[in-house]
Amino acid sequence: MNNLVTYGQTFSKGQLTIPKKIRDYYGLGENFAYKMTHQEDRIIIEPQEKKSKKGNLASALAKIKEPIYSQEDIDFIMRGRDDWDKRIKELGIE
Repeated sequence: MNNLVTYGQTFSKGQLTIPKKIRDYYGLGENFAYKMTHQEDRIIIEPQEKKSKKGNLASALAKIKEPIYSQEDIDFIMRGRDDWDKRIKELGIE
């Protein structure tokens, strides 16, 4: 998509609409982050990856998908649970 020229106008509060052809070409959804710079007589808008409070969205999602507990942690928890279950049976509290 070289040298595509589009025309538009601003809306209230200076809002711009990026034409659908351009949004589709660059894969921009409804809510995308961007960086706007001006150089000489040009305004340059570049899509950016959204940022979370502690990094970018992709790294935040990757952290969510990581297991919270290791297998060692799970084994330790289960041994503790087995000990509690055994103690409860001994005390007749079932």
